[in-house]
Amino acid sequence: MAFPDGFLWGGAVAANQWEGGWNEGGRGMALTDVTTGGSVDEPRYVTYMRPPVSASSRAWCTTG
Repeated sequence: MAFPDGFLWGGAVAANQWEGGWNEGGRGMALTDVTTGGSVDEPRYVTYMRPPVSASSRAWCTTG
């Protein structure tokens, strides 16, 4: 199978795919690092766990 003359290849990436890990190269956390994907039936959730307020309690930050 041959491609026609003038055929051009293309591609794309999202910023969160290209930039790499949140802790690499001096990059800090971004919202996309701590949210779920979501869908038509399920909202996105923020999944970042804040540091404990006290030794016996932990606070989760979830939105929906």
